Amino acid sequence: IELGTTRIAFGEVQKQGLPTIPGYRIGEVLGRGGMGIVYRAEQTSLHREVALKVLSRDLTKDPQFVAKFVAEARAAAKLQHPNVVAVFDVEHDADIYYYSMELMTGSLEDELRQRGALPVERALRVIADAAAGLAYAESLGIVHRDIKPDNLMLDPHGVVKIADLGLARSDEEVEEKAIGTPHFMAPEQVLKKEIDHRTDLYALGCTFYRLITGRTPFRGQTVKDILRAQVKDDPEPAHKVNSDVPAEVAAIVQRLMA
Repeated sequence: IELGTTRIAFGEVQKQGLPTIPGYRIGEVLGRGGMGIVYRAEQTSLHREVALKVLSRDLTKDPQFVAKFVAEARAAAKLQHPNVVAVFDVEHDADIYYYSMELMTGSLEDELRQRGALPVERALRVIADAAAGLAYAESLGIVHRDIKPDNLMLDPHGVVKIADLGLARSDEEVEEKAIGTPHFMAPEQVLKKEIDHRTDLYALGCTFYRLITGRTPFRGQTVKDILRAQVKDDPEPAHKVNSDVPAEVAAIVQRLMA
């Protein structure tokens, strides 16, 4: 029941097993990852639905990690672009650290699983959206490092937005470990060499390939096989995998992956 700005809720408003966070009514689990769990939630003060990412308790035991995470999330909240998922807030309640962001309807990977390869015109539109977001990232010196269909999210109007852009590291930072998803990793990423915005363009090419063919450019029995192929092989042209793909579109994919 709502009377003006007062809301009275009867019955079970918070399911058992879900975290309790002041200011939010937590709903279903939207996803799980290495950093924690993403929930659908309502920001009660604004009656706004958001995605709420709650960090794993194991990670919050490291004060240095927490400090870095909070700094990155605050920086992410400053990013403003129509093709980047907006971060609204980062906060903590005791040892529960979380940030809220724009609620999306799903990812391109979800669409692929449900419908198979996308029509070429649709794929061109979503890749153009992602490219616009990556151009913005490049202007800020940010390299995402993990562009793939799972990280390209759809808003209710079908516009593609890049997830976790603000939580990617800037290109001057150095790390010994290769980061990324094998099917979408650029050769320089696999070889732990210097990376820049072209690394994300390569991954966008792999993503484009998957969108229009329904499969990744390289496949293998093991992760090592896939990574070796990323470095040494050329993919079969997309128009030969799917005859509905014009040669001109396949050439764009090849250019992205050059």
